[in-house]
Amino acid sequence: MTSIEQNSDIQEQLAKIFDISATELNRKAYIVLIDNKLSQIEAMIYKILNRHGIKDLQQFDEFFQKGKIAESDGWEDFFELDGLISEKNTLENIKKKIIQ
Repeated sequence: MTSIEQNSDIQEQLAKIFDISATELNRKAYIVLIDNKLSQIEAMIYKILNRHGIKDLQQFDEFFQKGKIAESDGWEDFFELDGLISEKNTLENIKKKIIQ
């Protein structure tokens, strides 16, 4: 039996155990994976914001412009935060499509 066939058998077994369709099983699995990733991203975002004593990306940018945060101290964090927020938004949009 190939891994694809085994995966299908496992999927069928789990769907039967949980008394849901294979499609619903996949949908719920995607949601769990997305939620786990979102939790990781939110923790990373919180860590960056907390490190600089700010509440969001806009305040980070404002602090840069006013010189409250030196570019050398936060430039990498700023871009990491921007990327994390973008990834979070993408995952939230995908999750909304899956739930609908």
